Amino acid sequence: MHCQISAEPDLEAGARLALFRVASESLHNVVKHSEARNVQLNLGSQGKYCVLEVEDDGVGFEAATPGPNQYGLANMRERVEGLGGIWSIESAPSQGTRIAARLPLRVPLL
Repeated sequence: MHCQISAEPDLEAGARLALFRVASESLHNVVKHSEARNVQLNLGSQGKYCVLEVEDDGVGFEAATPGPNQYGLANMRERVEGLGGIWSIESAPSQGTRIAARLPLRVPLL
């Protein structure tokens, strides 16, 4: 596994917890389902957002077709979107999986 953190983003506690949960669920899914040889986790900021990306080179799946046991994916999406963020997943059979979460950085008071 490769992990890269550019600088600790300035986030509210709820956003920190959401990103932790997304990272831990994503890594759990890699271990349990993906048969991946490599996984990469990146955390950093892009403009006004903190961005977390978890990508593996595993077996992938048809992300466009929700399965009956994808509660973890739904939970990640709800956590991120509930905080005004953007969650996405890219996956296809034999193509690996990439999960991304973008949450707004804390806005400094003037």
